[in-house]
Amino acid sequence: MGAPDREWASASPPERVSEMKTDFGFEIRVLMCHQCGAPLEAATSGGSFRCEYCGVINHIVPRQTEAQLKPSTAQLGEAARMGRLWAQDGKPISPPASVSRLLVNGELRARKVKKAIDIFNSTRKEVESSSDHAASERLTFLTLVLYNHYVKENDKMRQRALLESAVEAFKLPHHKQFVLGILSRSAVKDGDLRAAKDWLKPCDPRSDDLRADTSYRVGQALIATAEERFDAVHALLGEGQHDVPIADGFGPLATVLRANAWEKRGRVDTARALFDAYLGGGGPYGLESLAFVRGIYPQLRLCQQTMPAA
Repeated sequence: MGAPDREWASASPPERVSEMKTDFGFEIRVLMCHQCGAPLEAATSGGSFRCEYCGVINHIVPRQTEAQLKPSTAQLGEAARMGRLWAQDGKPISPPASVSRLLVNGELRARKVKKAIDIFNSTRKEVESSSDHAASERLTFLTLVLYNHYVKENDKMRQRALLESAVEAFKLPHHKQFVLGILSRSAVKDGDLRAAKDWLKPCDPRSDDLRADTSYRVGQALIATAEERFDAVHALLGEGQHDVPIADGFGPLATVLRANAWEKRGRVDTARALFDAYLGGGGPYGLESLAFVRGIYPQLRLCQQTMPAA
């Protein structure tokens, strides 16, 4: 295996072979080394690339994310599709035991990061060669916990490498789309709207999987917010808290974007009422989560007049 966690985690990133517009730009690829998990810049056309951290040669196939994900509901009416989405609402999916053992209070233990990367890479190989749903779910949760860890560490290159590696491994469209949404939102956070749109281009706008649909829906709503198309935000997320089914974990972001759209459209009282309804609903995410969401996207100046005080 590669270098110990304390060594590669603190190493300076290798010199890049090309310049990225931003850390989440779509024009190049950044993947995880199959051996040590370090970020590896590769060509979109594929090839063999040496990891600058552990020296292993990674054989990489051409990028496939440009291909359109096939609509899963091509013959399904919108009412029936929404019915399927509502049926999944309020039913959060728990991480598998192999992932839960790495966590303390929902966060990845620092001493378990190397173990998480090892499991990620072994699961990635399993998913690349099959459409096994259990393995794909495991990879989804590993992606989330490692991504949250790298966000906390402010390590954008490893965030990017992790997410793009997961996207390219997945065979099942709804898992792929869920992570494409994270890449898109990360690009918005970096101020790269072009990349944010590019990451969502392959997505199915009519998925009947709630996590995939929400990831796409919220990604498009963030882009619309940045472009000041606030009517589009409400078309995507609904005008109220219960107009559109939203996957577990996305409630705070969807609420802030809805309220911000009302505020920017001159309906300050409506925005405040929406916050009151959300906070009075007794859900697992409270005021702190709303403030956290606002802090992620400071350039969007969300809810300047209506964000509830702590």
